[in-house]
Amino acid sequence: MDGVINSMATATKQLDKVQDQVIDALRRVQEPVVDSVRSVVGKVEDRVPEVDLPYGDKIPTADELVESGFGFRQRLLDNQHQFVKALLDATAPVRHKAKRPAARPASKSSPKAA
Repeated sequence: MDGVINSMATATKQLDKVQDQVIDALRRVQEPVVDSVRSVVGKVEDRVPEVDLPYGDKIPTADELVESGFGFRQRLLDNQHQFVKALLDATAPVRHKAKRPAARPASKSSPKAA
């Protein structure tokens, strides 16, 4: 049984490691994009005229739209997380009847000759 628990812990740690690598890769790709956009904006900022938007005081800003959109997505994600946890709780009496096979002992065969 300890072997199964160790295997699950190892799998979970490996999954966490892969997820961290994905996030790190995204950050590495995003940083030069932001730097490039910032550079272009710095070069054209003085050439872009100010414009009065019709009904500008009645429409949300880009910042407000982004925050609203991500706020909704976070609330939706939180809701779905709670939903899945409730389903797990509701199915626990049945799920716990499913037995995992015992871990097979590690093979102790001799190394193959090259």
